[in-house]
Formats: sequence, C-alpha cells, structure tokens
Amino acid sequence: MAEPSPTKVFISTAGQVSGHVLNSLGTPMGGATITLTGGKLRLSKTVIADAAGAYNSGWIAIGAYTVSVAAPGYAGVSTAAAVNTGLVTPLDVTLK
Repeated sequence: MAEPSPTKVFISTAGQVSGHVLNSLGTPMGGATITLTGGKLRLSKTVIADAAGAYNSGWIAIGAYTVSVAAPGYAGVSTAAAVNTGLVTPLDVTLK
C-alpha cells in the first residue's frame, strides 16, 4: 500500500501594486498607462488606469519593480515599488 502524501504547505509568492494616477491639479488621469518592470521573475506588465485614475497590477511576482507612468500631453514618471508576499503596495503617481 502506498504511503499518503506529506502535508502540503502553500506559500504566496506574489503581491500587488495599486493606486491612482493624478495630474498636478489632483484630477484623476483616466487612461494613463502604467508599466511595471522587474520582480524576482523579471517580468513586464502594463495596465491602464480607469476613469477615476485607479489602477491595480493584479497578482505579480514579489521583488523590486520600476513603475513607469505615461499619459498623452504629460511628462512620464518612473518610480520604484517593492512587492511583498500577499500584500498590496500602495503607489499614487502625479503627472506634470
């Protein structure tokens, strides 16, 4: 008779980045493009801010990311974000 499999332990190795994109007046920037590059798996993911300027990366691998934000008529911005296991990293960005 076969032995039962050992107890399995599941570990989360992903997190999220979430926030808002605003202009210098504090107005939400719907349609802004947010690109996250890096992480332990060296990935690149692009999301688009909704009409309220809100965005969420969805679950991505943990690690350090460069977050680049762009919108027509505004200077692009790049910043750093750390994604940690099972957590949502808040990151609001203002475009000028």
